[in-house]
Amino acid sequence: MSADRTFQPPNSGKTQLTIESAFTQAVDHFSAGRYTEADKLCTAIIQAVPNHIDAINMLGLIGQKLNQHDLATKLFRQAINFDKNNALLLYNLATSLNSQGKIEEAVKALESAFKIDPGNSLISSYLSSIKDRIDEVLQQGVKFHQAGQLDRAMESYEQVIAIQPENVAAISNIGTIFQTNNMLDQAVSSYKKAVAINPEFSQAWYNLGDALHKQGKLDSAVASYQKSIT
Repeated sequence: MSADRTFQPPNSGKTQLTIESAFTQAVDHFSAGRYTEADKLCTAIIQAVPNHIDAINMLGLIGQKLNQHDLATKLFRQAINFDKNNALLLYNLATSLNSQGKIEEAVKALESAFKIDPGNSLISSYLSSIKDRIDEVLQQGVKFHQAGQLDRAMESYEQVIAIQPENVAAISNIGTIFQTNNMLDQAVSSYKKAVAINPEFSQAWYNLGDALHKQGKLDSAVASYQKSIT
């Protein structure tokens, strides 16, 4: 259906509108905070033109305003299916995912948006602000760890690694959880991964030596301790 085709929106009496004029009215309603009216118009537009990306996007934005982020996420994904290279849609999706605490998915959406529009300061600044939260998640994991809440600590560390795969502190701390649970093979693997990323991470070298010592691999343990001292 072309944008200049007329249709009759809800509650409009006998008034016929073009798709373009109907969406313009929806924008006006949205800007004025009349979300119900904007919703009705956008819904009518989509019924007439199922792939009207702007109307779908606006319904997602209305969902955000009403704190209905599950619905907003669904709508933004629907719009993205029609235009996978739309940086704005990916940004809007990321904001709802972030509001739902789905940080890993939000970062992926923002990174995709940034690849499409690398000069967009709004996208880059929002991406930076989310990544800054990773330090908070890491510290929260440390607090759980120190309190002996190892399952919750592991969840925090894994969330950090999902977004920053080379976060050596989280990787090493996961190793200490494995070691506490006497899962020495997994602990050694984590420590080795940490020092491979950052060879100057002395604590990870020490922890690796400790785990190897407990495995009876004394020569390897001594070598790790020496690395830690160095």
